Amino acid sequence: MTAPDFSVLFDNLNQPVIAVFKGQTVYSNPAAKIQLGDIDGSILAGLGEEADSAILGANTYKVTVSHAYDHSIYYLSPKYTSDDLLYNMSVRLKEKITELKLTDSILSPIVENLGNEKLMSYAQSISKNISVLHRMAGNLGYFQSFDKASFFPVTFDLARAISDIADSVPVFVGDNCPNIVFKCGSGDMTVQADKKKIELALFQLLSNSLKYIPSDGTITITVLKTAKSFSVTVSDNGSGMSSKQLSTAWTPGNAEITPRSGIGVGLPIVQHIAALHGGHAIISSDENGTSVSLSIPAQQENADNFCTPAAYYDSGLSDLMLQLSEVIPAERFCSKFTD
Repeated sequence: MTAPDFSVLFDNLNQPVIAVFKGQTVYSNPAAKIQLGDIDGSILAGLGEEADSAILGANTYKVTVSHAYDHSIYYLSPKYTSDDLLYNMSVRLKEKITELKLTDSILSPIVENLGNEKLMSYAQSISKNISVLHRMAGNLGYFQSFDKASFFPVTFDLARAISDIADSVPVFVGDNCPNIVFKCGSGDMTVQADKKKIELALFQLLSNSLKYIPSDGTITITVLKTAKSFSVTVSDNGSGMSSKQLSTAWTPGNAEITPRSGIGVGLPIVQHIAALHGGHAIISSDENGTSVSLSIPAQQENADNFCTPAAYYDSGLSDLMLQLSEVIPAERFCSKFTD
């Protein structure tokens, strides 16, 4: 069999296939050419009879070897790391959850109009759990894609953005919401930052505090500015964390600090968002409560360079419902709050 004859066997395969004779590539199918370019006639380092994986171009492949007419036939398939698999799983989960949310948005008004309280309760519980799953899938995807995280800085009033969230949370959490106090330092709070990510960090911290303190507790959100940085601090007067929990606070999914629900990546996400802005996050805790502070550099001298429309980044109340879904009662997932 001559090299061109391989096209009959492999040209229609979506999987990359390479035929090698005496160390030299004599055939690569169209799928291989798309991913690797025209490699016919070349000698590929890393491919050998014992190879189970190879780095070709910018990708790592799992390699399966067979033989035909004195040629070595290499079948290539992407070799995913566990992080890649989890990230892709998160994407697929969100796709399916989005389909559920669409169905829920169609059925919920019908159920509400029926006026059956039991059916209404079931529908609200379904809506809540869809949002909880969506948030968990989103957190998993964000955590597994730290190195791929996009960064969209805009200019906005940090104090106003945080204050709006602080004012809205009690409305959605309801009667069992702890007292939420907003404090703001002096000075211009115009900041350059990724607004959506700063809000995401705040939601992570608020969600944790709301899970761990009683309804008669207090959560304090403080926004301050110094000559070099802005800081957002969320403090609560809950029971605090043990020294063992505190020492592993930034460890993803750590069993010592994973909440009753969720997957335990909230604090690592906060830490990453701070680092993405060139800042840092710190945590302190004792028997009197827990405090987490996110600090980012002040870079107002370049504020005019960021003119992206704020509407693109406004998370809005729907995002608040999503990000705090674990602590918002099911009865809040009705048209009054979700429309």
